[in-house]
Amino acid sequence: MEQTFVKLLDENLECIDYKLKNDKIILLAKSSKKSVCCPYCGYISDKVHSEYQREIQDIPMQDKQTILLLNTRKMFCLNKDCAHKTFSERFDFISSNGKKTKRLIDKILITSTKLSSVSASSLLKNSSIKVCKSSICELLKKMPGIVDKSTITKVCVDDFAFRKRYTYGTVMVDLETHRIVDIIDSRETKQVEK
Repeated sequence: MEQTFVKLLDENLECIDYKLKNDKIILLAKSSKKSVCCPYCGYISDKVHSEYQREIQDIPMQDKQTILLLNTRKMFCLNKDCAHKTFSERFDFISSNGKKTKRLIDKILITSTKLSSVSASSLLKNSSIKVCKSSICELLKKMPGIVDKSTITKVCVDDFAFRKRYTYGTVMVDLETHRIVDIIDSRETKQVEK
């Protein structure tokens, strides 16, 4: 079962080990590829510099939080003309520095566009997905605009904390559809008016 699960993320992944720990399923995986393409120049390399482990949260299984411990290789770029001498192995199911799989982020965004970030965080926690309200706001901010702003007539404006006591922003919600229209990283009146 664990092999099938990681293969759904990437057909080149193989599950090395797995553990059941209280309310978590922990899968240890690595890539079976012999060579990796440099993301900067496209040159293929099979020379390994080092290896490190990434902890990635994925969609829950059996009402348990799923953690993928991914052994990731750092490779030497063999292209002498490339500006980067080393690079990290990349995977399509996660962004280069991400801590959540793309399919988990999609699930969080679908839930969060229909609820407030506090309610969404609480609902997702009950579904074994650990995400705080500020992380939800950050994900929503990066989400591409899918709302036609020209048709909106009534807007609710509220502020929120990206990081308490440090960084604040403003969220704008369509009062008729209750969907987020925009998120800006400021509470300044002039920027909000724009």
